Amino acid sequence: MIGALFFSVLTTIGNVVFAKQWYTESLRSKNELRQEILDEIKNNGQSLYRVDNYNQLHYNTELMNRWMKKNPKDAEKFLRFKDGYESR
Repeated sequence: MIGALFFSVLTTIGNVVFAKQWYTESLRSKNELRQEILDEIKNNGQSLYRVDNYNQLHYNTELMNRWMKKNPKDAEKFLRFKDGYESR
């Protein structure tokens, strides 16, 4: 009985260790596969979003931030309008 109990505890511990190793390897494989796909997309000159749109958005954001710094009173009115518009 004691031998069977010891063997079952040993088997349970072994299963936990192997399950943890398998899960870690599974996550690593998934991340590596995802990175390979993203690298392949990037090497083909593509991206998950249009780079031109991103650059335009970045430029517009910087332009609005500069305008808000120069015109704090008008910026307050604009932000109030923007909050109201986005709440719809």
